[in-house]
Amino acid sequence: MSTIAFRNQGKSNGDICNNYPTVFEHGFVGWGEQDGIYKWAPYLGVFHGPLVKELRNRGYEVYQPSTSGWQSAWDRCCELWAIINGGTVDYGKVHSERYGHERYGRTYPGLLKDLGTPGDHEKINLVGHSFGGPTVRTLIHLLAEGSEIERQGTDPDDLSDLFKGGKVKWVHSCTTLAGTHNGVTLPEQIQRAVKPLAFTFFSLAPLTSGTWFSKVYGFHLDRFGLSSQTKHVGWDPTLLLHYVNLKEDNIHWELSREGAKELTK
Repeated sequence: MSTIAFRNQGKSNGDICNNYPTVFEHGFVGWGEQDGIYKWAPYLGVFHGPLVKELRNRGYEVYQPSTSGWQSAWDRCCELWAIINGGTVDYGKVHSERYGHERYGRTYPGLLKDLGTPGDHEKINLVGHSFGGPTVRTLIHLLAEGSEIERQGTDPDDLSDLFKGGKVKWVHSCTTLAGTHNGVTLPEQIQRAVKPLAFTFFSLAPLTSGTWFSKVYGFHLDRFGLSSQTKHVGWDPTLLLHYVNLKEDNIHWELSREGAKELTK
């Protein structure tokens, strides 16, 4: 693990030593500490013990939150921001209208509500694995530049702080592990099978919502009306079709080489 991201056990090592907290962002189909599956299969350290626990035992302040393993980088960033900063997930007024899903998501108490204030929480280290790599890069871009489209199309009093920008100094380092920055070839190889496979698998979201399985693993597709928090007596398959058929705002698109290229722009 990079010494840029972690303090050197109290040893002097120049400017790279810091006590800033570190947040790990998981990849495609991944999970975090809030998912039940993490107790017996920690996302980082499944074979040798949870990495997050080991780092905490050594005095590091680290977090591994649960964001959706199925959403686009933009939507995951909006969730990650709410988890870190606290408050209700705001996917953006313009963005939500463009892609046909609900604007607001779940509400979180906030892991680092004082982020950006002088002291150990002045800055943050971000570590992204697999698709978590493009996700944390997108988050840094939004923190730095915000979103001009959201600023133009949203009342200033109704605009999420994430889209205002001006927070680039809040990030101390960015580390990616096997990040899918250039995309992967698998979606292209099985292009004809992607949509039917996705529809079949995503059907588990409404079918298992409100059951014990939703506590083990959450799909986090609430913005498409596919909540895992309440029991569904019946469900509308057109909701899934809308999600699966999205050209953009879709992790399958952004995992492809073409989609990754567009995301990097």
